[in-house]
Amino acid sequence: MLDGRSPKDILYVELVEGVGPKGRPKLTYRDVCKRDMKTKDINENHASSTVTSNPYISTVTSNPYISTVTSNPYISIVTSNPNISTVTSNPNISIVTSNPNISTTSKPNISTVTSNPNISTVTSNPNISTVTSNPNISIVTSNPNISIVTSNPNISTVTSNPNISIVTSNPNISIVTSNPNISIVTSNPNISIETSNPNISIVTSNPNISIVTSNPNISIETSNPNISIVTSNPNISIVTSNPNISIVTSNPNISIVTSNPNISTVTFNPNISIVTSNPNISVVTSNPNISTVTSNPYISIETSNPNISTVTSNPNISIVTSNPNISIVTSNPNISTVTSNPNISTVTSNPYISIVTSNPNISILTSNPNISIVTSNPNISIETSNPNISIVTSNPNISIVTSNPNISTVTSNPNISIETSNPNISIVTSNPNISTVTSNPNISIVTSNPNISIETSNPHLHCDIQP
Repeated sequence: MLDGRSPKDILYVELVEGVGPKGRPKLTYRDVCKRDMKTKDINENHASSTVTSNPYISTVTSNPYISTVTSNPYISIVTSNPNISTVTSNPNISIVTSNPNISTTSKPNISTVTSNPNISTVTSNPNISTVTSNPNISIVTSNPNISIVTSNPNISTVTSNPNISIVTSNPNISIVTSNPNISIVTSNPNISIETSNPNISIVTSNPNISIVTSNPNISIETSNPNISIVTSNPNISIVTSNPNISIVTSNPNISIVTSNPNISTVTFNPNISIVTSNPNISVVTSNPNISTVTSNPYISIETSNPNISTVTSNPNISIVTSNPNISIVTSNPNISTVTSNPNISTVTSNPYISIVTSNPNISILTSNPNISIVTSNPNISIETSNPNISIVTSNPNISIVTSNPNISTVTSNPNISIETSNPNISIVTSNPNISTVTSNPNISIVTSNPNISIETSNPHLHCDIQP
């Protein structure tokens, strides 16, 4: 302000230096608009006001009450004024101040650095970066890429930024955002987060946190012993040590890990995997690919109970058990069974089943065309129509029947008999008495058996028999 007039009323000011009364500096300026000459004393005790239309001017002052008004689009202002108010239309201005109550700017790209604990910043800057230690600061912005860092324990942030990243130690913070990729990190034990972000990752130690999300791939980690999670995420992964947690989800691929001994899980997830040490757990599911791991000896469901009898139509179920006498009946075409039961009998129509067992007398019946069986059973009998099966065994008397045209068998069985119609099969064995029957015209057999008999219709077969 000059003599009560607004800076916009003055188009040009001509300055003339001189000496006033008592030797103080005298400033004479000429208002080009009014055509009048005036003389003004500059008193060091008065608040100085600077007005300029210079687009590149840089002003440095230690005046704690100075007010700067400029249309300079690139001006840089440095001041230690704790109460200064800066108004500018500069789209790239950078302001540095220690003013705890300063209010700045509508600049879309401005960067503000302040230690003001109560500062309120309002901006439409889509790329602004604000750094503050204000514990109660409130930031409102439509910036889609803004990054906010604060130690404010009660801060409330509202933004429509789809990629915003917020870091805070506020134990009661409430964040509302539609950001689909937002990452929130907080140690707030009672925080409530609402988001529609489909890929959000939330890390918190809040024991009572409530999370609501439609994120299909969200990953939540919490130590909350009583947490309640509601989600429609089809691939969600939840890790918790909550002994009484209740999870409701329609996620078809959810994986739940908990040490809750009495947990009750309800899900329609067709591929869910549940791991628990609960000895009395009750699981209800229509999941066709569920995998259950438990030490419960009396559980009544799809389980690894050592004495349980499970009946299921799950086509992809995976059962893990140490039960030596368990009997499993299933029509699951992709079931995978792992057991140390030496006498177990498994019946399945699973075309891709994989069975791992140390049972020396196990009998497996399957129509799986691609099955892979690994066993140390020396007398096992396997029947399969799998055309591409690969069998690895140390059984010296095993008998394998297959129509697999490309099967590769590796065995140390000295008396094994293999029958196959595979035209391109390659057999490697150290069996000195093995008899191989094949119609493969190009088969190559490598053996150290000095008495082996090979029958083939291959007119160009080369046999190299080493004595």
